[in-house]
Order: sequence, then C-alpha cells, then structure tokens
Amino acid sequence: MRRAIDVTWPKTVRVGSVDWRIEVIALPPSSLEKRPHYGAAEDQRLIITIDGSLAMPRAVETFMHELLHACFRERSFPDGEEAVVRDLSPSLLCLWRDNPGLHAWMMKNLTRR
Repeated sequence: MRRAIDVTWPKTVRVGSVDWRIEVIALPPSSLEKRPHYGAAEDQRLIITIDGSLAMPRAVETFMHELLHACFRERSFPDGEEAVVRDLSPSLLCLWRDNPGLHAWMMKNLTRR
C-alpha cells in the first residue's frame, strides 16, 4: 500500500485569506506511540503537517481533518450546529474554488491500489 511520504502533495492550500504550507514528514514508529494524532494544523505558522507513514486513504482523511481545523480557525462558531454549518459552508466552497485541483488530488489518493 502506498504511504503518504511517497506521494506528491500540494505545496500550499488557500484557506480563507491565507495560504497554509503542507508538510508531510516521516516519523519513526516509536514517535507514533507517543503521538495520539496523525496530523496538525498550526495556525500561528500556517502549516498543516501530515504523518508520512500513513497509508494514503488515512493520510487523505487526516488532511481533510486538518483542513477543517484551518477553516474553523478562519471563522468563529459561538451558536452551535446551525452556526457551524452556515459558517463552514462558505469556507469549504472557498477551499474548493481557491484550490481547483485539490478535490481531484484527494479522490485520486483515496482509491486503493
């Protein structure tokens, strides 16, 4: 199975008004035991990090997870589910509009080979 580190990833993704850098890093297996997550969205440095040892379907899911964190950080959600849906919808539409190849890249890398 292909691993995340073996795939060409987007270098940046625009979320709202800013570009986030994408980093896929190889972590030694021992560090995974200490780390309960597969990625991170660092909003101070505008970096999304993905664990390069993941199988591609898990890496793409993790990437989407971290992109949603980035979208959330561009908005505020004080009023519950409806506010989340109302505010996240335009963020996701902007994510797809501003990164036209992203959806195709994700779909390609979700398929099993």
